[in-house]
Amino acid sequence: MYLWRFAIEHLFRFLKQHMGLNTNRSPNLVSAQQWMWLCALAYWQLLLLREQVKPDRPAWYPRKPGQGSPLTPAQVQRSALVFLVELGTPAATARPAGKGTGRPKNYHPAPRLRYAVIFKGKKVPKSPAASP
Repeated sequence: MYLWRFAIEHLFRFLKQHMGLNTNRSPNLVSAQQWMWLCALAYWQLLLLREQVKPDRPAWYPRKPGQGSPLTPAQVQRSALVFLVELGTPAATARPAGKGTGRPKNYHPAPRLRYAVIFKGKKVPKSPAASP
C-alpha cells in the first residue's frame, strides 16, 4: 500500500477538484456515504471510458496521440461528452408533463433537526515539574 501512496494522493486530488467529492454538505451520514460512492463510481466509469474516447488534446500539447502513456482521468473527462453524445440513449423522448400541483395550502414542513455545537474544553495549565 505504501508504494501506491502517490497514485492515491492524485486520486483524491482529482476527486476533490473535478468530481466534487467535498461538495456534499448534508448532516446525514447516509447521504454523505452515498455521495462518496457516487463519486467513486463516476471515477471508475472514467477509467472504463479511457480506451473508448478519442484524445482531445490541444495543438500545443507535447505528446502525440498514440504515443506513450494512456489518457489521464481529466483528459477522459474532457473527451467523454463527445463520446456519450455520439453513443446516444435507449430512452424515449420525454413528453411534456404540464404544470405541477405544488405543496398543499397551509402546509408548513417542520424545520430540520439542529444539533448542539460541541466545543473543546479549556486547557488546564500543567504545573511546572520540580527540577532536582
